[in-house]
Amino acid sequence: MSHIVSYSIRGLEAIFAPHGFRISPLPGKSYASIAEFDPDPAPEDFSERIYRPLPENDALLARCGLLRQATIQSARASYYFGGYLERTRWALSLDRELAELRDQHARQLRELAQQHEHELAELRAQLPQAADAGDAAAPGGRSG
Repeated sequence: MSHIVSYSIRGLEAIFAPHGFRISPLPGKSYASIAEFDPDPAPEDFSERIYRPLPENDALLARCGLLRQATIQSARASYYFGGYLERTRWALSLDRELAELRDQHARQLRELAQQHEHELAELRAQLPQAADAGDAAAPGGRSG
């Protein structure tokens, strides 16, 4: 049988493990865990516990259809909400990372633009001098 409780996982392990219980964190919940007595191997996907409960648990819940439905729906909503929060945190961290990269790229582009603007200004300043020097050296060119 499984029970959902809201106590410290380490504390529950210290109390229940010596009596044959396995204590597992409830996915997406830092405040809840599952206590299983004489457990079978844990399913790889926790949703299996929601959609395929142990027969004895399902029989107990089946005594009241409304309770069974409420239990399954609240477990499902809680489980998937935890995944939603996890994916949201991940997406927000990516967004922050992209914003930092965009800012870094924009700074680099501004620095390059300033550098090229300075080089262009130097070249423009040299143009009249080069033209005057070329005119003076050319045959029939201007002489002072």
